Amino acid sequence: SESRGYAPAIFCSLLCLAVLQDERPRPKAFRVGLFWIASIVAILSHATFVVVLAALSCLLVVEQLHQRTDPRTKRLQLCLYLSVPVVFVAAIYFSFFRHIQFGGGPIFGKWEVICRAASLTLAMPAGAVWGPLALAIVAGVTAVGSVQLYREHSAQWIFYPVVLFVAPAVLITVTQPTYLYFRYFIVCVPFFYILSGYLLAGFYRSGSKTIKGVIVCCLALFVLAQGQRIVPLLRLGRGNYSAAVEYIIANSAKKDVGIGSDHDFRNKVLLAFYTGLLSEQHRIYYVDQPDWKRSAPDWMITHSWNPTLRPPKQLSIPGVGKYRFAQAYRSAANSGWHWFLFRLE
Repeated sequence: SESRGYAPAIFCSLLCLAVLQDERPRPKAFRVGLFWIASIVAILSHATFVVVLAALSCLLVVEQLHQRTDPRTKRLQLCLYLSVPVVFVAAIYFSFFRHIQFGGGPIFGKWEVICRAASLTLAMPAGAVWGPLALAIVAGVTAVGSVQLYREHSAQWIFYPVVLFVAPAVLITVTQPTYLYFRYFIVCVPFFYILSGYLLAGFYRSGSKTIKGVIVCCLALFVLAQGQRIVPLLRLGRGNYSAAVEYIIANSAKKDVGIGSDHDFRNKVLLAFYTGLLSEQHRIYYVDQPDWKRSAPDWMITHSWNPTLRPPKQLSIPGVGKYRFAQAYRSAANSGWHWFLFRLE
């Protein structure tokens, strides 16, 4: 649901893994070229791909160690696959990523964010007990799956613990981010599902009817639990901002309408996008907070991530005026924020 490039980053991450595991007789140049392209598109989509690239690098190293070739050939194979992606990541880091400045946001504890990510991955509720439990389950599945892959002499045994735990932990430790959110781990989640599917398939094939029934029930519960989060997303989206703008236009007597908000950086960008879709008959302009006393906005927007928040009936801003609550526009959980419209009295 996020407009931050996670979807193409996930797709290209999965494509990179598929390329490395493809044993069909294709030309090596085709596989290497596809790996390069997928890696470049993934890092351009979202910087968290570096976690996947680190795990893919470990996978390549283990695969080369398993091959009975001379050391020089092994080094050439590693360089062949990793040279372009690593150089590109380094280039984009020094030219772009290191200059990024965060515009602000809620600050959560690292442990809270990690447990929240695990809970969402398993479709479990959030909470002081459920979060650590979900993280323990994810760790257990990763450990069991990796051991099983190692016993089967598969080089993938190194990939999953690195992509799910080691690489994210190293990245957090090195960067010490002030702003950390569960969505930063989204690019890793599909690999947990792949590993879980591998284990469940093995248990299902070799298990009794009871075990097969338990697996089917667990999968059904998982689908139902995740569906409870998808339905609000389909109904509300990331926030019904276009409807809010249309409401403002429909309930404004004049063509030029000024709007202010409780956060210039966040809401100004959204308004600039949605008001750009309006016809030329109406003009909405944004009034920054320092200019309120000189030019009072006709409408005021407040925002919140709290799904249970009930806005006040009136906003009183000293030196600006009083605003009466008009309408609320909700968003789905974990995506976007809620908008509350107030009209100048």
